[in-house]
Formats: sequence, C-alpha cells, structure tokens
Amino acid sequence: MLTNIFFAGNIAQTTDDKLNEMNSSGQISLKNQHGEVLMATYVVITVPLTILKDGDINFIPALPANKKRAMDAIQMRGALKIVCRFKSQFWPDKLSLIYSVRGFVSQIWMYSRDSPHSDDKCHVIAGFQTAEPAEEKIGLSGEDVLDGFLQQLDEIFRLVHS
Repeated sequence: MLTNIFFAGNIAQTTDDKLNEMNSSGQISLKNQHGEVLMATYVVITVPLTILKDGDINFIPALPANKKRAMDAIQMRGALKIVCRFKSQFWPDKLSLIYSVRGFVSQIWMYSRDSPHSDDKCHVIAGFQTAEPAEEKIGLSGEDVLDGFLQQLDEIFRLVHS
C-alpha cells in the first residue's frame, strides 16, 4: 500500500492510506480510499510517476495540460533491486559503490555497520539494474536473481582478493 505523508499546518501526518483525491480549489483537502478527509494549507506530494500517469489521484482542479504533457513524455522502464545481508564483510573497507558495465546488475552498493547495542554486525550489499537489462530479468525466479547476483559478486571479489 502507498504510504503518504500529509503536512497540515506544522504537523506532519503519515498514513498507510492511499491518497485518492486532492482538491485545491480553496483550502486543500486530501481524501483517502475510506473517504476520510484531511484539510491542509500546504501539501507536497511525492509519488511515483506511474501513480500520476495512471490517474490514481484525482486532482481537482485537474493538473494543467503542460504538466500532463511533461508526464506523458517521460518513460518509466523496469527496475530490479536485490539486497543481501552477509555475516561478514568481504569487500575492502573504503569500497561503497561499484558501477559494472558487464554483469548481472549495473550498480552495487556496499554498507557495513556494527550494532552499538549488541555483537550484531550488519554487512549489506544491494544490486540495482534499470531499463532493458532489468526487463530481461522479469521472468526469473527469486532464486535465479539471487544466483545471478551472487555469481557476479563472486567474480568481482575473487578478482579483488587474488
């Protein structure tokens, strides 16, 4: 479900309700899928472009034609993100980002943190891919995505440690 943050006066409200309508003819009213209304003086809405393109939010008055044309001109392609947590860090300490021309994903982010409250250590690597290369992987199972990503990591870090 889409999470929205509403700003009413100086108060920020977060809800898991879906924003269905924004009426800005006068004071701004925001209506969720249950018909509940929140009044606001100012609103900042940040939602994925697909939400706007699909008309999931009814704007009253309608968005200006130039904004609709701008939204229609932007193409959103597929994306793939995989995040893996490891028991130990196997990459160099100062390495936090890799751009890969060839490989299962094109961007790899690394992050490590020790818990201040326990012996728990957090070692995370995230892989990210967009556009056609991501769309080519849509039919893969979760296991196949994991295998492809781990194979790429093995190829990269086997070379680093050789």
